[in-house]
Amino acid sequence: MSARDDPDSFQASLDEPSYPLSMPQLVSDRIRGRVPRALLASLSIFVCAWSLGPTSAQSATPKPAVPFRADEELVYKNTDGRELSLYLYKPEGFHADGKRPAFVYMHGGGWAGGTLHQGMDLLDTVRDRGMVGINVEYRLADEKNLDPARCIEDAKSALRFIRSRAADLGIDPGRIVAGGHSAGGHLAAACALLPTFDAASDDLSVSCKPNALALIVPVLDNGPDKGYKHEAPAIKANLEAYSPAHNVAAGAPPTIIFAGNQDAGAALSCLQRFSDNMKQAGNACELLVYEGGHGFANDSPVKEEVNGRIVAFIRQLGWLPGGSVAEQEAGAEALPQEPGPSPTLAPIFCDRMVLQRDVAVPVWGWARPGQSVTVEFAGQKKTTTATASGTWIVRFDPMEASAEGRTLGISAGPNGTLQLQDVVVGEVWFCAGQSNMEVRLAGNPEISVERELPTNPHLRAFVFPKHFAEAPLEKTREGRWLVADPKGRGNFFAVAYFFGKEVQRGLNVPVGLIQSAWGGTPVQAWTSREKLMADPEMNVIAEAGLERYREGLLANERFLAEGGDPKRLPWPEWQNAKVPSFLFNGMVHPFMPYAMRGVIWYQGEHNTGEPWSYAKMFTAMIQDWRGRWRMGDFPFYFCQLPGVKTRDPRLEGNVAILRGMQAKALELPNTGMAVTYDTAEEEDNHPRNKRPVGERLARLALAKTFGKPIECHGPSYAGMSVEGRRVIVRFDHVGGGLMARTIPAEYKPISSKPETKPVVRKSPGSQLEGFQLRSRDGVWEWAEARIEGATVVVESKRVPQPVAVRYGWSDFGFFNLFNQAGLPAPPFSSEKLEPSPVPENGSRHACLPTPEVAFLERR
Repeated sequence: MSARDDPDSFQASLDEPSYPLSMPQLVSDRIRGRVPRALLASLSIFVCAWSLGPTSAQSATPKPAVPFRADEELVYKNTDGRELSLYLYKPEGFHADGKRPAFVYMHGGGWAGGTLHQGMDLLDTVRDRGMVGINVEYRLADEKNLDPARCIEDAKSALRFIRSRAADLGIDPGRIVAGGHSAGGHLAAACALLPTFDAASDDLSVSCKPNALALIVPVLDNGPDKGYKHEAPAIKANLEAYSPAHNVAAGAPPTIIFAGNQDAGAALSCLQRFSDNMKQAGNACELLVYEGGHGFANDSPVKEEVNGRIVAFIRQLGWLPGGSVAEQEAGAEALPQEPGPSPTLAPIFCDRMVLQRDVAVPVWGWARPGQSVTVEFAGQKKTTTATASGTWIVRFDPMEASAEGRTLGISAGPNGTLQLQDVVVGEVWFCAGQSNMEVRLAGNPEISVERELPTNPHLRAFVFPKHFAEAPLEKTREGRWLVADPKGRGNFFAVAYFFGKEVQRGLNVPVGLIQSAWGGTPVQAWTSREKLMADPEMNVIAEAGLERYREGLLANERFLAEGGDPKRLPWPEWQNAKVPSFLFNGMVHPFMPYAMRGVIWYQGEHNTGEPWSYAKMFTAMIQDWRGRWRMGDFPFYFCQLPGVKTRDPRLEGNVAILRGMQAKALELPNTGMAVTYDTAEEEDNHPRNKRPVGERLARLALAKTFGKPIECHGPSYAGMSVEGRRVIVRFDHVGGGLMARTIPAEYKPISSKPETKPVVRKSPGSQLEGFQLRSRDGVWEWAEARIEGATVVVESKRVPQPVAVRYGWSDFGFFNLFNQAGLPAPPFSSEKLEPSPVPENGSRHACLPTPEVAFLERR
């Protein structure tokens, strides 16, 4: 029976904090992506009847009328006048004097509910691999006066019974895995970690500690910081005693944990802390994070994936060595030690990848703890041993660029090998930001030209599914490296494509582009939580955004409980991408420490609602990435916003301010800014002309990183002097001389539409458009400006005594000061810009834009 046919297999999804076990919770988990809609009507009858029924500390796991499969029932305990049973799933060829590994499963349900059906699919899976599966019945707690003490006692009694009767159950007492969903995961971990809650009738000379743990959305933390049911009086009174997270110590069994990134019951942050503490104590612990809520693993195909990963985990322990049934029954210690399965790699390591030249190149992945791993490439051979947590890493010595497609081999002995084909060495760049970076070449007018070009086998891009996460992920979803051929080009980010194409043309080496962008997202979503917390003002921003996230999830639950349409959620899932740190966790952290040359970045539109804070956050993000990548102050080249005409007067000037805040990042070493205002479209925040954007970023890289003798900057403000009513502005990077680009008489507000409008100039008679002057106590006035040699002379009849000058300081305009290299002058102000303080409540910095920003966020 599949999970789709068996309502009880979804009961783990009901284990949510602060709510009764009721239909609204089930619906909430469905919206998080797992429960099939077709089951709702039938489930509502079952769930409501079950949740409203009486509970008692004397009751045991219910056995509903839905058919329940097991091969044998065995009473393991008599207590409170009741018999508690184990249910055995016997593999093919089972006989009682065998020595097979066992999987002991404990169901979820918040210690006060759930059924034995929950473990059937998983136990079927391990039984098919030759293990003995065991389902544990235990006493349930009173939901109103929740106390899991007896649940823990029964779980420990069951483990002791199984180990003491191993010889009669066909089980190897040294190869017992315990696990379960939700509260069942808590009970399995409690058997391993909690020193108390032993039944008076137990023989304490028999260990209740399993030899390994496989925990699915487990309740491991009962503390007040997102811990489950910490407010329950019995738990609150014995907080550390009940909580496995508070009892981590050396010698814990190897553990694998499956978490949902939107789980309110078993918060990802709690599971991350537990995993970190386990590793710090020297224990092997792997945390795998999936998209979804508390019931993410209840539905196909994720359920099967999780079950398969558990089997792989057990194989890595060496408990399922393969071979004949007789060999398996002989026990692991009687078999020759095999090398184990092939190690796995971080997803970016796959066919057609590009490795960074001239630096040490790390290659990493996962394997069975203690397993020897050898990696070979380009005449180098590196060997290491997987750590206790199952991770491994090697580093190749620096290599020269090579366009020759070679094989990279990974082996863990004669029976475990993996080969990656067509691997080249060249320049690798990380390409990130929001929608103007994310737009693909297939949606760019240049695609008709580029598609007809011959295949360029040495321009490649790594593409992978977008993913947000509450805590830093160790790996992305599976991705692939694309080659710039007629079929693959369309999936390249347009800006990244033109950047990579120009860099490759200038260097004549392979170029790899790692593409990581998500439209409509703020800079704080791309910055680690630790970095945001380190500064009080940025922490206000982060906390406000996280609060909006939590409120959004609760709003969804209320909306659905009131019968709302699931397609019209008040907090749709894509809003999670805006939450502070969530994109750093899911789309940046997994790539560290992949060797690369630098970063290109195009983002800022989402932050125009409150632009003054951008300078601090953007520079913090750059420093954060550099510190974590551990490659020094690598090149970081970014795009200044092109501009757009806003429709709301409250936003007027915000784009110009944000451009100024972006420019402050140039105070950091090894940075560069591509100016893009001449690509802007008045009524479209996503200008289609991406070729000059990518090529200007490439100019920065070629000149600043690789020392090519080309101009990479437009005329840059170098100072001013006042001569009467005239201001003389000096420039660097004149690039062969200053020039005034011709301003057209008409323009298209949206380039993809045929409608045109006449250009209305701010200074109609001026050679240069875009200059303003201000007197000491006056306002900014548009001014006449003209080129004189390497300077610009600015004056205005309305400003007889100017003290300050600025250029390009409006959201949209036809600014036309360029140099002979064809590069535009960056907007500037002679006045020093000082960001205003962050509001105390951080309200303008939440992860959602203020309503008036919506125009700037069109997707």
